[in-house]
Amino acid sequence: MAALGRIARLGAGPNRLLRAALLVLWIVLLVYALVGTVLIAPRFAVDLEIPLRAAERWTAGLPPYQSEAFVSPPGATQPFL
Repeated sequence: MAALGRIARLGAGPNRLLRAALLVLWIVLLVYALVGTVLIAPRFAVDLEIPLRAAERWTAGLPPYQSEAFVSPPGATQPFL
């Protein structure tokens, strides 16, 4: 029980080490997510752009989802997410 009390105490050595390790892990994952999704492959609002493009084609009298879009690369040209 004494060891458990030492770990649970705020500011204890092992507690500080655990918090620092979790903070470093969180920062690394945050930077990885930011660089990997926002800065390198931006797909901001693609979930809105796909149906808006389909509606635009439909109002122009064309098929809303084009068959060649199923083989296109990921992004706003896909017929679905």
